[in-house]
Amino acid sequence: DELVICDAAMLNAIQVIGAPVQSRGLALSLLTNLVKLDISCNKIQTLPVDLLLLSSLESLNVSDNHLATLYLEVAFMPKLTEILREDNDWRSPHMSIINLPTPDMLDYMKEVHAAHASGVLKLNNRRMQAVTPDITLAENLRVLDLSRNLIDQLPNDIS
Repeated sequence: DELVICDAAMLNAIQVIGAPVQSRGLALSLLTNLVKLDISCNKIQTLPVDLLLLSSLESLNVSDNHLATLYLEVAFMPKLTEILREDNDWRSPHMSIINLPTPDMLDYMKEVHAAHASGVLKLNNRRMQAVTPDITLAENLRVLDLSRNLIDQLPNDIS
């Protein structure tokens, strides 16, 4: 139920029993019962997309890597309640979002994801200190509510 990877080289060396011989690396999509994944203290720059297929995952530790982006889709992993994410190179979401408690961060990410389709983004009363660049990616954005936050400056893209 738990997988800890302490060396980035292991990501390419581990093979899951039952995976085709030609498979290289860790076939995350086969670990359907995994509830805790620790890939901290490596040199990972991007998360594997297969991570989104871990429907039983409750806890993810990506601390102390070189990650810059956390996929918005992570917010829709059904059981995920904890993401340890300190000491990375985060650019998206903004650090003020990354530093929120996990449930608040995931809620924000769901709202931004939904806004890409609906054109409405309500982020009022979230203790946000800054606006993440993800907001400007929503070309359909018609309504943006940032009231009752701690924002002191808007990015040039929306001001």
